[in-house]
Amino acid sequence: MVSSSAIRRLVESGDVSRACRFLERPFALEGDVVHGHGIGAKQTVPTLNLSTRSQILPANGVYITCTRDLATRTSWQSLTNIGYRPTFGGTDLAIETFLLAHLEGDAPRQIRVEFLFRLRDEKKFDSPEQLKAQIFRDVRRAQAYFRRVPCHNQKT
Repeated sequence: MVSSSAIRRLVESGDVSRACRFLERPFALEGDVVHGHGIGAKQTVPTLNLSTRSQILPANGVYITCTRDLATRTSWQSLTNIGYRPTFGGTDLAIETFLLAHLEGDAPRQIRVEFLFRLRDEKKFDSPEQLKAQIFRDVRRAQAYFRRVPCHNQKT
């Protein structure tokens, strides 16, 4: 037997893979896609910025995720960063998701982000170029993960 407080502690500590095993499904956040500052699209990679009302958030860091458009039910393999964007001097908490497949058409308005595995802590990089290089290393790790554990109904 597993208590909801134990699951909450696992998620809040970033141990989403263990929480997933106990829940028998991934921990997920749902909400609206909101406009960010456009920094990612210009300097690193484009992201979908999630606004959620959830009171429970995984620990700051980078996660392997599956992202689903709530309207079309289309899913994508993705990476999600929860944190303050220290490379760019951010002060507000952001939940930013990078889709591993190119997004065709308009961005979704509402998404569900399922957290599968925590890759690393959020880190401040000396330049946007260094951050971008790390993102692409994270992408390679996520692609290896998804060769074993695919998202359902995903775009590849």
